[in-house]
Amino acid sequence: MSSYKNTNAGPVEWWFKLLQVKDECVRYELHYFFVKSDEEVVSVNQLVFRSQDEITQALSDAGFKIKTVYGRLER
Repeated sequence: MSSYKNTNAGPVEWWFKLLQVKDECVRYELHYFFVKSDEEVVSVNQLVFRSQDEITQALSDAGFKIKTVYGRLER
């Protein structure tokens, strides 16, 4: 699936491609095709989903004090 957007550089077509889902990591590519220049730019990205305990510990380690946690982060 792709989408178009008009920008200052002219029309841009973009789409994403899922590369890998493994444990808590999701890797994907974002493709941007600039119609006027016939140029394609690819951005490779990774999302890491951490547990509530991991997030709380990282914040504490950085000096933050946790008062309240809203919502549930379980999978």
